[in-house]
Amino acid sequence: MPLVSIVIDNFNYERFLADAVESALAQTHADTEVVVVDDGSTDGSRALLERWQGRIRVVLQPNGGQAAALNAGWEASRGELVLLLDADDRLHPWAAAQVAAAAAATEAGTFWAPLDMVDEARAPLGRRLPTDALPAGDLSARVLRGEPCPAPPTSGLAFRRAAVVELFPIPAEWRISADAYLNVAAPLLAPVAALARPAGQYRVHGANRWAPTDGVDVAWLRRALAVDRDQERAVRRVADRIERPLGGGDWRLCDPEHVQARLASLRLDPAGHPEPDDRALTLALHGVRSALACRSYAPRKRALFAVWFLALAAAPRASAARLVELGYHAARRPALLRRLLA
Repeated sequence: MPLVSIVIDNFNYERFLADAVESALAQTHADTEVVVVDDGSTDGSRALLERWQGRIRVVLQPNGGQAAALNAGWEASRGELVLLLDADDRLHPWAAAQVAAAAAATEAGTFWAPLDMVDEARAPLGRRLPTDALPAGDLSARVLRGEPCPAPPTSGLAFRRAAVVELFPIPAEWRISADAYLNVAAPLLAPVAALARPAGQYRVHGANRWAPTDGVDVAWLRRALAVDRDQERAVRRVADRIERPLGGGDWRLCDPEHVQARLASLRLDPAGHPEPDDRALTLALHGVRSALACRSYAPRKRALFAVWFLALAAAPRASAARLVELGYHAARRPALLRRLLA
């Protein structure tokens, strides 16, 4: 039975930390260890961790960001398999056992599982992350082509240590969204297993960086585009290391969600758009091609996405915000559109 390490990264999440730690300690897999890295919290997190003295391994360090916290947890843990857990989320009791079973049955190096979305009080929101089906197998060619591979946030990720050891330490610039680095780089090194049962709960509490917002937010779009640029640099570095270089061109334009954010940013705030050479019609055509080719989308979603790109490119400025809202906020879509996308 393999040792499974659960690495929890925490920064000022005292109000959720006990829930995360208790969920890690409640795993049904017999051989587990829990490592908590406190990344320079200034709330009561460090005092709270004393509650589990002798039951968990605690790493205390100055604030260095998510990459630094995950790197420290990776170094401190001993398991053949490593699960990651953000301190504002929690694991289901079967999470470690599910990963161990998949590791015994496959040669996968990365294990992806969806997450159930809950509110701050852990009331179910009736949705999962990611919303599209998780791909599996050798995804390296898809990543190198820039095709999207839907992946979960940090708390849905687990790894076989020996298969992805080259990814650590995570580059220090990933102070946030380190899961975005892992999700594009890890599939280049080993196959991926997609796990059927949700690994845990993703808590939406108002301070999440990437949780759905209530309005059209240009700042959110710009952050997403910045992460996409960082992802491309990460893929290029790993691809060069394994001697499978990407070549030229804009790798990101094969991902409809990247093109979606880019076109939305351009239409909502052209003066502040970070890609000065972008043109709405050109982006829309890239979006149509990438959406129709996206194997992770159901056929109906491909078609609707393609229509959305063309409509947003052609819409008057006054209508653009409404179209962006329809593209990003499921709750604000008409009932018919929600049914079509269900």
